[in-house]
Amino acid sequence: MSNRTKTLSKLSTLDAAKAIYFIIVALAIRESLPLLSPVTEIENHEAARYWTQIILGLGFVLTALRFSHGIAMLYGYEKERVEQSTLPSPRRVLLFSLFLISLGMLFFLMAHNLASHRRTFSGLTVLMFLTDLAYICASGVIRRPWRLIGRSHNTVPGFPSRAALQWIWSDLVLITICASFLWFDGDWTGLALGSVLVIASVLDYGWNRRFYFGGSHDKRDYQLIFIASPSLTGGCGDSNDIVKNLRVPSSHLTFGG
Repeated sequence: MSNRTKTLSKLSTLDAAKAIYFIIVALAIRESLPLLSPVTEIENHEAARYWTQIILGLGFVLTALRFSHGIAMLYGYEKERVEQSTLPSPRRVLLFSLFLISLGMLFFLMAHNLASHRRTFSGLTVLMFLTDLAYICASGVIRRPWRLIGRSHNTVPGFPSRAALQWIWSDLVLITICASFLWFDGDWTGLALGSVLVIASVLDYGWNRRFYFGGSHDKRDYQLIFIASPSLTGGCGDSNDIVKNLRVPSSHLTFGG
């Protein structure tokens, strides 16, 4: 089997896993939408339960959407890595594919237990965040992920490493909070859990907006080094003409003969 065939097979695996994930998540969101449907008449004693379902359903939908957004971004990076590599790693492709399918199944199970089994939903939420945390640590995006303190200054905003670092912290905090709800029962736990998921989604988009939406540039100064020679410049004797044509500030240029 040629390298080109191997590359195409790995790309097909990624495409299939992505399609399966988004189909399952779409079904999960459809399963949760009845909780968000408006009610024309509601009794006073049912108002608290109604708003609990609204907040919990909204938290689930926002969590599913932000995870899907992040996965779409990571899929692009993984696909580009496979296309540009002469020998793409089958381990990375398999790991990412298993992660997508497992995460999609967990989202569907969460949606199925969203309305009737709050404690089961909390347990599945913990398992979902654990799956996400395990993949980030195993993917190699962050080296030595157990050393989290003081790592943010070594990453650049808008890049997967910075987003992955924030996701690790977020997963650890959310696992702790969601696991605590397993010891309690009642409508207030659903309201609290839904509020936590909504806040986590908003904070994730706020902290990683450069990764999700772009529009940011690295402000650090780079020093460009050009090697000028008569054969390359076409006999141009004045290096200032080169600087002018390139429209690069001369303070950032260093010429070597």
